[in-house]
Amino acid sequence: MKKCIIILFLFAFSNIFSQSYKLDSARNYYNHAIYSYNNKQYDDALMYSLKSWQLNCNAQNSESIFLAGMIYFNRGDFDSALKCFRSSASLYKGMVMYGRCWYELKNYNNAYYELNLAIYWDKENPSAFYYRGLTNIAMGDTIGAIKDLTYPASFKNIYTDLSKKELNKLNNK
Repeated sequence: MKKCIIILFLFAFSNIFSQSYKLDSARNYYNHAIYSYNNKQYDDALMYSLKSWQLNCNAQNSESIFLAGMIYFNRGDFDSALKCFRSSASLYKGMVMYGRCWYELKNYNNAYYELNLAIYWDKENPSAFYYRGLTNIAMGDTIGAIKDLTYPASFKNIYTDLSKKELNKLNNK
């Protein structure tokens, strides 16, 4: 009986130590990924962010898989980016990027659906409205596009000029 208790204690202790080690390692890999990304070493950043995610693939570590998704997205590898953004969908910005990937892959129905979800969770994010507006244009819904593009164009943000440019194109048709 005493041996069983000791064995259970040792097992529990080693399990806790192992989990703690994994979380620390995941955090270290993520820190390396950020450092590499900031220094434009994108291959290293991708490798470290994926290692971080492998060690700790839960919502608390969604930033690492989101970073990997951004690297894939910026390289034009939208299929790989989709996988990453789906895993980071607990982050609002992961939802927007997931919709953007579908848009880039010209799957406008999925893009529209995902951007709707993103807007549901944050009704004031101009990027989701802007990309849903572009999706509406691609699907031939001019009225929906005007409605979506008017929102980010109505105040100063990084999508203001882009939205106004698209609205001008629509009004000149």
